[in-house]
Amino acid sequence: YFHAMVELSGCTSSEDDVVISGIGGRFPLSENMSELEYHLFNKTPMVKNVEDLNWNRDDLGVPDCIGRMKDLNKFDTSYFGISPIMTKHMDPMTRITLETTFEAIVDSGNNGVLVIERVA
Repeated sequence: YFHAMVELSGCTSSEDDVVISGIGGRFPLSENMSELEYHLFNKTPMVKNVEDLNWNRDDLGVPDCIGRMKDLNKFDTSYFGISPIMTKHMDPMTRITLETTFEAIVDSGNNGVLVIERVA
């Protein structure tokens, strides 16, 4: 993982301040930050040219390259307390946001379950 120290001048803290210094994410061919790091250091091509995907390049809005995420429809409904029916109709980006937010909390060294209980 990539860590950096930043000094902020003129900042004050209060009891209400919240800082979670962790990271989580989904990237082409990478389900987590460890896989992304592996692919970056090994110079793995993570995006493909549209020509390789049999898309019509004349269509408006077709990008030159595209990256795909693995297991986009995989989501643990019971873990997040969301019904399977609701999850079926939920935008995939919402599910990914829930998962990666939790990953960032855990990556920061916090107990994700306790953080969620405090927020709820």
